[in-house]
Amino acid sequence: MLSKKQKELIAEIWGRLTPVADDIGADALHRMFASYPGTKTYFSHLDISPRSAHMLSHGKKIVLANPARLPAPDRPDKLQGALARTSVRHQTSKSTSCKKHSI
Repeated sequence: MLSKKQKELIAEIWGRLTPVADDIGADALHRMFASYPGTKTYFSHLDISPRSAHMLSHGKKIVLANPARLPAPDRPDKLQGALARTSVRHQTSKSTSCKKHSI
């Protein structure tokens, strides 16, 4: 169980994350490509060079889409379960393998 202060900090982080979601998301994608080069095949239709319009746009979608599927910032204790469900949904609907990205 998270304390009230921890919940407040998580809500604050989400608030700060939104304005720079494209940069954070693109950076996360590039780290994924570096750590798991095989994931690049799922993005062969995009320009995956650093700071490309495709990476900034897709990165922003990833960052901002997750809060819509995740518990409200005041319920971060439910985050792990929600991320697990998102992983399974993405694996089945996008035909991707999330085994290396398990929670």
